[in-house]
Amino acid sequence: MRTQDAEEKTDAMLRSRLPVQGEGFEVLRASVTLKADEETIHAAKQIERLLHEQELDKLARRQVKARADFLREVIFADPASAYVYTLLEVPQRAGGSVKDVNIDEMVRRVNEWNPESRWVVIAQVLTDFVSSLTESGRKDLLKVFSTAINTLGTAEQSEALSRAMHLTEDH
Repeated sequence: MRTQDAEEKTDAMLRSRLPVQGEGFEVLRASVTLKADEETIHAAKQIERLLHEQELDKLARRQVKARADFLREVIFADPASAYVYTLLEVPQRAGGSVKDVNIDEMVRRVNEWNPESRWVVIAQVLTDFVSSLTESGRKDLLKVFSTAINTLGTAEQSEALSRAMHLTEDH
């Protein structure tokens, strides 16, 4: 509680109303001294603390939203950004160093996942193509793809695709 501010405001209000005249007297000057009781002071401090905590909560929410926006718009926009972020940002926060970063590997991955790179463009075309298919068309495409993975891929890739094909459509 700011008693000095309250005193100054009350003094200003009194001065603006002076002089006051009554029967046989005239008030030309007046001053005010305020004193709050302990209960009022305690309540004012609690309110001040709660307001401060509320401001901290608002700040934390803004920071979380800004971080989520940054992650969604920049980092998750493409795998290369996510990879670079993981290499550069997270180790520093964990007390690590960027000295262990293999620059050649990072450049290779960034180029590999560049939005204009061949495989990213192919993935975008395939995503659009699959989205336009009917459910039975998607199942037929998965059978063709499964044959290709069985022929050209590894046993682990084939097994992973087989498990994925048996997942429900919602997952």
